[in-house]
Amino acid sequence: MTNENFPGFAAPAAGALAPVAGEVAQVRRKAEVGGLRLDVESANALLHRLAVLKRRAAGLVADSADLNTPLRFGDNWVGELMSARLRMVASDRSGGVTSVLTAFTKVLTDLEYTIRAAAGLYYTTDQESASEFRRAVEQLGLEAE
Repeated sequence: MTNENFPGFAAPAAGALAPVAGEVAQVRRKAEVGGLRLDVESANALLHRLAVLKRRAAGLVADSADLNTPLRFGDNWVGELMSARLRMVASDRSGGVTSVLTAFTKVLTDLEYTIRAAAGLYYTTDQESASEFRRAVEQLGLEAE
């Protein structure tokens, strides 16, 4: 049984996801060069909602590993065929639900980076990290430049 004979779930879903991923990437590039601005309060609200979506998507990816088990529809050729087909739709790397969920998670991550860039949170995070590093170094009795 091949994906050509029985198209999986991923083909139509990936087809719908691809243009969205491309648009998110374009907006991210615009945000990184300062062509898109977002206030920090709005960014934090969006990031919170996005974090909820990312956790849910990651949970679905983890749970989809359980779908890669044979189903018991009977010990006959029809049951075995149905089991193999459903298993492929659920867990096939190139045509299953797991591959679409993984791609969706990547789009969400790209969207997160876009929001952070638009709100200037990258720079803020770098500054915070530098301040924490300086404090840690000073506690050791050293001097940070």
